Amino acid sequence: MSSRTDGIALPDLLLTEAVKDLEADTPLRDDAALAQALAAGEERQTRIVQRARRLAADTGLDRDLARLRDRLLLLGLALAALGMVLALLVAMALLGEGRHINAVAAIALLIAPNVVGIVVWALLTVLGARSQGGAFGRAVAALARHRRAPAHVRRVWPSAARVLDAQHLTAWALGGLNHLLWALVYAAAALIVGVVLALSQYRLGWETTILAPQTLHDAAQAIAWLPEHLGLPAQVPEHLDDPDASRLLGRWLIASTLAYGTLPRTLLALLCGAVLMRARRGRLDLDEPYYRRL
Repeated sequence: MSSRTDGIALPDLLLTEAVKDLEADTPLRDDAALAQALAAGEERQTRIVQRARRLAADTGLDRDLARLRDRLLLLGLALAALGMVLALLVAMALLGEGRHINAVAAIALLIAPNVVGIVVWALLTVLGARSQGGAFGRAVAALARHRRAPAHVRRVWPSAARVLDAQHLTAWALGGLNHLLWALVYAAAALIVGVVLALSQYRLGWETTILAPQTLHDAAQAIAWLPEHLGLPAQVPEHLDDPDASRLLGRWLIASTLAYGTLPRTLLALLCGAVLMRARRGRLDLDEPYYRRL
């Protein structure tokens, strides 16, 4: 039976794994670290973590971990910038060319990729929970071994990715970033479309060659169900030649973008964040040869 004990904080788990990787390549003098570990108490896992903390401070691994946190903040800023660019592209796709917008086609092009992306993430999350994982960790380790990779990347990033894999958190961490990015994209796109429609004259409607116009009207009514129940203005005009048809469809387009783009991505980002917050503690496999030797 595996001798696993109570969980430890993920930063300590990451440091311990990083020290293990470092010792696999370079033997470390650990007399002081062992003395400090023995003074930490009788519990085996606590001693191992205390030893890793001291060795991390001695070798600079703790500073490498701080750099990793800084890189994650920079990644967040880069994602925000990317979100603005994608928002402009989404807004351009919704507005189409010229001054005429096929509203039903525009919102369909928005909903379909979003649904596909969410389904793919859900499948990967389920499959990742059932598998032993390791693919993400191996990929990051392969990249970190590149000779141009900075030293702090080679020393910390592989162990961080391996910890995420071992805790089955990779899909939740990457998915959280992905959902947060697209929630920002759709919210910004809705804002851009709203500003453009408020300051420019567009004609909104729908067009078809082989379908009955009533079919598209019914589709628009079905799409309006969710935003209307959320309290958003999404009324569909009865006839496209009504004087207020374009104004109503403009509001319908913005409300649908928020309901089917921003809302599900925001909820999924919050779900990923909640899972990661609950998994703030991990476990050492004390049956591993490295930890058994310690």
